[in-house]
Amino acid sequence: KDGKQVPVLVSCSAVYKEDDTVEGLVVVAQDISERKETERSLRESEQRLRGLMERLVTAQEDERRNVARDLHDGMLQLVIAAEMQLTVMRKKLDPEGEHNGLTQGTQYLSEAVKEGRRLIHNLRPPTLDKFGLVQSVRQEALKLSRELECEAVFQMDLGEAELPGSLETTVFRICQEAMNNIRKYAKPKKIVVEMEIVERKLRVSVEDDGVGFDADDPAFESGVGLHSMRERAEMHGGELRHESEPSQGTKVTAFLPLED
Repeated sequence: KDGKQVPVLVSCSAVYKEDDTVEGLVVVAQDISERKETERSLRESEQRLRGLMERLVTAQEDERRNVARDLHDGMLQLVIAAEMQLTVMRKKLDPEGEHNGLTQGTQYLSEAVKEGRRLIHNLRPPTLDKFGLVQSVRQEALKLSRELECEAVFQMDLGEAELPGSLETTVFRICQEAMNNIRKYAKPKKIVVEMEIVERKLRVSVEDDGVGFDADDPAFESGVGLHSMRERAEMHGGELRHESEPSQGTKVTAFLPLED
């Protein structure tokens, strides 16, 4: 009545005569303004929620970075100093290594230093801030291949793309979780890490040729951290897929849309 355009859903049905010839058409136009408004509101709510989740993850990563720095610059340096001091004292007081207490004390401090460095790395790997996503993922995979004595293959090419920091963190955490699963369960001979941009989407996959799982078993998803990986992918409007069969290895793939 007021000239305003409204969205409509149009359906059309034929009306037949007794001899099966078409007599006419029945056209029904349904105003779907409310439905469209509901869909728009839902999209806006999802965008707001995604934005809140991204800010939450950013805040968490900032806190991780701060804790890692404080551990490195504070407690770890004290433990390293104590280890060095005890080593010097042991060499002076017990050059023959006859007192096991001093030797064990030095060993315990050495292990504490290693554990502290491991915790700091897990909180926030320095390479992610220094060298970026690709190099950080490569370093994680190389470390894993050395631990498991298996081959590591890389196919990672992002070209000139510059990814938002929150997306880089999400991708790194997904890869890190997938590699932790390989470390715990897979017993592989080879791991393959792929990363590429296809049709404005970042595709990331981590694959192994290890023992594999029954992917249809509900315990599979809860037991190998897939839920947390999927949540991270969905937070960026993406999706996570997994493939696995007993004795056929496992492949985890994330598809994450890039900002225009």
